[in-house]
Amino acid sequence: MIINSCEVQAIYKDIFDLDVECIVNPANNSLLGGGGLDGLIHQNDGEELLDETVKLAGTYTSGAKITKTHKLKNDYIIHVVGPMDSNKKKYQLLEKTYLNLLSLADEYKIKTIAIPAISCGAFAMDIKEASKIAISAIKSYLQNNDSTIEKIYICLNNYKFFEEYQNLLNK
Repeated sequence: MIINSCEVQAIYKDIFDLDVECIVNPANNSLLGGGGLDGLIHQNDGEELLDETVKLAGTYTSGAKITKTHKLKNDYIIHVVGPMDSNKKKYQLLEKTYLNLLSLADEYKIKTIAIPAISCGAFAMDIKEASKIAISAIKSYLQNNDSTIEKIYICLNNYKFFEEYQNLLNK
């Protein structure tokens, strides 16, 4: 799908295999590493990433902060805290998470970015609802902002998640 000259594509692949300027890290509020993809990003980028995230002093749910990479092939990591499924305002917060990370990507003039299914792993949000919100937020952002982003990969390592996003993008 192309929105205002930005290609948005669902891809069934490991986020570390993509040749993009920036990957998005679905982190916890401390930004100091955790389980799942967050833990893998910290493990693969080394202690320098931990040193950098300590200086960020965490963030709030729906917040986005950026660091450079150290051992990964990408230039940047945008760390976001999506809402947990139990949060009463989860849908509004998830939308805000996507809008915040895209705005930060534009602030840094990032052209290519890989985004996982935020809040759908350890935070247990339903993929059907989360994918609708993600696509809607991405469309809204690209249609309402003069974005420098040229390509957004929604990177999924779960085939069921990939199919959900692929179906939405094909509509």
